[in-house]
Amino acid sequence: MMTSLALLSSLVSAFASVSTAVQEPEGPAEAAAPTEDANSTPAKPADAPPPEAAPTRYSQWHLLIAPGFGYVRGPRNAYSALGPSLRFGAWKLAWRKGFMIGGGPSIVYTYLFDKLGQDRLHFFTVNGDFVVGGGKADKFAIYAHLTLGGGVIAAKDGATGTSLILPGIRAAAGVGAHGYITKRLSIGALADFGYLGGLGVDAFVTLGVHFGKKPK
Repeated sequence: MMTSLALLSSLVSAFASVSTAVQEPEGPAEAAAPTEDANSTPAKPADAPPPEAAPTRYSQWHLLIAPGFGYVRGPRNAYSALGPSLRFGAWKLAWRKGFMIGGGPSIVYTYLFDKLGQDRLHFFTVNGDFVVGGGKADKFAIYAHLTLGGGVIAAKDGATGTSLILPGIRAAAGVGAHGYITKRLSIGALADFGYLGGLGVDAFVTLGVHFGKKPK
């Protein structure tokens, strides 16, 4: 009986030792690597801010220097005179998208010579100009032009040598256009038809200097 108990005790001790050995971990457990869900979508980068919209309203000064020529036919064909002309102007222009409107003061001097009668005329006026048209700011413009002003005509009769100084009126309408060659300079043309001390026409090549543009 004592022998049987001793044998049973030794078997229990051996079984306990084997169980302890099996339960002890051999080393630290490795962390499980995260797995990527096949159905997941990658995170989108933050959207860039939209570009600022280009301003659609501008105001600018247009300084105008325009050499050209004038032609005038007197009342009842009393004379027919042709000669060089020069215009200076300062226009304030307002742009709204593709529409342009503005105007300003100008001075025009024309020297006219009548070959038939040997008459000479100096015609000088101070004017107010009005322009309206369209195009693309800082690229080109096409416009209608109105001018109205007054001044003096200094004339000398070639036949008698008599000199006269008379009041003169310049009232004309026409069209013009210019295109930019740099950010501040433009070249173009302007032609007016109307009463220029007589029925006549002015035609100019224009050089413009633009500055003071302010987006609104």
